[in-house]
Parts: sequence; structure tokens; C-alpha cells
Amino acid sequence: MENTFILDFETTGLNPYHDEIIEIAIKPYGKENIYTKLTKPLIKKKLNYKVVQITNITDQLLADEGINIYTAFDEMINFMIKHIIGNDKPIYLLAHNGTMFDFILLQRLFVNYHKQNKLPENIINIFNRFVYIDTLLMSRLMIPDRFTYSQNALAKTFLIEQKAAHRAFGDVIVLEEIFKNLVRYHCNINSLNYNECLNIEYIHALLYTYSFN
Repeated sequence: MENTFILDFETTGLNPYHDEIIEIAIKPYGKENIYTKLTKPLIKKKLNYKVVQITNITDQLLADEGINIYTAFDEMINFMIKHIIGNDKPIYLLAHNGTMFDFILLQRLFVNYHKQNKLPENIINIFNRFVYIDTLLMSRLMIPDRFTYSQNALAKTFLIEQKAAHRAFGDVIVLEEIFKNLVRYHCNINSLNYNECLNIEYIHALLYTYSFN
């Protein structure tokens, strides 16, 4: 699945409109490469205790290893460019609960960076080619009647080992496996060929395209 990336952010809180990114991870689907970086919040304040407890990211860790979010933005885009094929094809982004969280953060990052640095046309073109796929919605579609659709619960259902849960780099690896298992489950219950189902355009159409015809 070319031009497909798995994305995850760790943040200072749970409000995608106001909280800040403290860790980025993005992975091209089916490849070993991952871009991941800790980032320092622009507004300097101590991390919430719950954030530290969940992620094991501390203020000291960000002070020692974190970089400026806009520097990370540049690095992330350059990393993506190395794996993007064509100048006009869609670029698919997968994230769990992306619609309500990660995709909002990503859009904020693009807009705020543009206000600071004026993005060149080729980067704006990349942004305009993004097609978003929320694996939370995908799991609700493909496996009805579950009590919970959290990434952690789905990983347990599919017996996927979580070596670094609630860290962005660990979550993108797990989410890629969840995606594969969701597709396999969908194929099995609908008697479809797995390799034919494992098509990002098909998945996107299944989730978001409706017609009266």
C-alpha cells in the first residue's frame, strides 16, 4: 500500500485544540523505517501527572531529548517525502481516534507552522493530498457489538504484543498490526481475498463513501 502512513502523537493532555504535542511517530506502511521524536511544548509548564504516568514521558526527558516542534515538523515532512510516490496521488494517514484527536493536531501543526514560516508550495501540496483513515471507526465498522474499541483492547483481542504502549513509536507499530488484523477479519467474515482487501482505496471507500446508486 504505497503512500500510506501510520501516525501517532503523545500530548500534554486530551484536548486536541489546546494541548501540545510532546512526541511524534510516523511510519510508512509495510516498511521498517520510523520517524519519531520527542518535542518540547511551546508553552512551558509542567506535564500533568496523568500524562507522565501513562506515557513515562517526564519534564526532564523533554528537557534532555526534546526538540522544537517546528524542527520536528521539518524532519517529519522530509522523512515522508522520501517515501511518497508521485506528485498527485493521495497520501493516506492512519491513526486510532484520528478524527477526534491526531488529525486535528496534525492540521493545527501545519497551520501554525505556516503562520511562522510560510510553507513552500510543494509542502502545501502534500497537506492537500492527505486522506484520513480513522482505525477506531474502521474497527467499529468491521467488528460490531464490542464493549470497547480502544487500541489497547484491540491489540489484546488480536494477541499483538505491546512493547511500548502509550509511546508514539510503540503505538504506530501496534496500530499497523491492528489494521492488518481488522482487514483479515473483514475478509474472513465476508469471504473475500485478503490480498485484494488489503487495498487502502478499498478501505477508504468502505469507511467513507456512500451512494444512493
